[in-house]
Amino acid sequence: RVFEAEMKEWFRHDELLLTGAVGPAPRIDSYQVKLNRGGMVTGFFTMFNHAHVPAAAIPFGLHSNGMPLSVQIVGPPQADVDVLRISAAIEAARPWAHRWPALAEDLSLAAG
Repeated sequence: RVFEAEMKEWFRHDELLLTGAVGPAPRIDSYQVKLNRGGMVTGFFTMFNHAHVPAAAIPFGLHSNGMPLSVQIVGPPQADVDVLRISAAIEAARPWAHRWPALAEDLSLAAG
């Protein structure tokens, strides 16, 4: 509830928040699979869900190592349409559906 109140206060002065969608990926040898709650959280989605504010993640390109990157647009409460509108503008400016990481192409996972 504290974070939710802080987000509502923050949005009194700012219209949207642009952030990365996820943090650094854990090393594969340090990742522990958890079947129940309590697993490692690497994305920033959960906090905004708990704050009850709209958010959307949009593919944004590829890192120099070939891994996909994304950004997240977060808006104030009730601004779902604004978040989707900005998301669509980013996607139109940086089309991504035709771009696949080399690994996907190597495994024949890319859409033809």
